[in-house]
Amino acid sequence: MSNFITLSPDTTWFLAIVALMGVAVLMEKFLYDTFYKKIANYKTGEMRRKIVPAEFNTHPHALQGILPEISPASPFKGDAGLFPLKSTGDKIFWETFVPTDVEHPRGVIVFCHGYADHSGFHMFNDARMFCEREKYACVLFDQVGSGRSDGLQAYIDDWFKYCQLAKEFIDQFVLATFVPSLAERSCHLPFYGYGHSMGGGLVTSLAILHPELFDGIILQSPMLKIPQGMHPSWVVEQLLRVVARIAPKAPIVPTKNLGEVMYHHRDSIHYAAKFNRLVYRGKPRLSTALCLLQGQDFVSANFKSVKTPFIVCHGAADEITDPHADVEM
Repeated sequence: MSNFITLSPDTTWFLAIVALMGVAVLMEKFLYDTFYKKIANYKTGEMRRKIVPAEFNTHPHALQGILPEISPASPFKGDAGLFPLKSTGDKIFWETFVPTDVEHPRGVIVFCHGYADHSGFHMFNDARMFCEREKYACVLFDQVGSGRSDGLQAYIDDWFKYCQLAKEFIDQFVLATFVPSLAERSCHLPFYGYGHSMGGGLVTSLAILHPELFDGIILQSPMLKIPQGMHPSWVVEQLLRVVARIAPKAPIVPTKNLGEVMYHHRDSIHYAAKFNRLVYRGKPRLSTALCLLQGQDFVSANFKSVKTPFIVCHGAADEITDPHADVEM
């Protein structure tokens, strides 16, 4: 009499899948506990809000010689808060600038930050410039999984879902709440999208998917195409796709150190490393890397359909996003 139990093929597959899921969970825990302790305390929005509270705060330093330090005499009103998305309940951190030295602003600009970043560092001074110098009302927000908003840091599970969550915030907060609050001072305000790097790809995707959304878009070093030096080889990409099915959140994608290639001057690298407290410092997560490729493929294939007026600003020596793609498109 045999002591072995014979399993059906369906049962065998089920047990194999359960085993793989268990391995994925253990692998992610091992990676966090062993190699990624430096990002462990930044995993959730609640954790990040303990490090930097969800309130209006100044950039560590104003732009010397260009922007003065913020004071009660500054020609704008600043505000901040958390806005829950209806579809997911995720709390989105936002900040607004409204010029106070003019009868009404010239328009409204919503700012979308780049990968691994948030709205409180590079975007903060950009918004101040548009508000103080050009008299636009400005809205900053941390995308899901970034800065002081909810979500696992630097994790994207689907590019189009990511775009839809940004669109939901724009619809529910910016257009339905913030813009009407300015209505007493102006009947109609032009509405613009401003995107940096990945945020440029996000704004462009929104302009393609929703042609009526913006009156114009401003693209700063936009993620229209990832340079060959930053793009994984075909073999590596296929391997990543297989492993991502098991551990999509694992931060193990081999890439250059973004902090090293983002700035031309070494002083800027050290400055950002010291003061940009909420930037993501780990390797890209498997799913996120694939979603960025998904986003650039969508933009590349559909850029000709953009009807929204746009302007592109891009440094010719950019190693993270491809400046030649701007010309091609």
